[in-house]
Amino acid sequence: MSQDDGFEDDFGDDGEPAFDPDPDMLARAEQAIASHSVEFRKTVRARIAEMSRLTGTLAAPAGTDIETGAWDALFRQGHELAGQGATFGFPLLSDIGRSLCGFIDARAGDTAGGDIAILRAHIAAVAQAIGENPPGPAERQAILASLQAPRRR
Repeated sequence: MSQDDGFEDDFGDDGEPAFDPDPDMLARAEQAIASHSVEFRKTVRARIAEMSRLTGTLAAPAGTDIETGAWDALFRQGHELAGQGATFGFPLLSDIGRSLCGFIDARAGDTAGGDIAILRAHIAAVAQAIGENPPGPAERQAILASLQAPRRR
């Protein structure tokens, strides 16, 4: 039994959405996203500072509440970057965020140096991704590859 949801014309005969957006509406939406992108850069800069601070707390003994909390908070930072980066015009941030989350999920627990170096590489990559001269496609690939390389050693 079908239910009348008021959206009977949602799809055309070809199965594609039958929505034809108003060009002015699209222009306003794109302008809103662009203006939010400026604010997003400021937010990411604050995230960089917080990620650096959290990385500094990892000198605490492994398994302590401080150490565990720092890893959890760093994961959340990566998750936020992964979810928001592309939305605000920074797809590389989304990739870096996913890389950071994957690293934290699979990390070996080497807070003596190896893990910290990988965290710092991710933080540096975030800063590079939101810089005034965003990396081009080849640079983006090199950045992402550099984040994976230490894991393969």
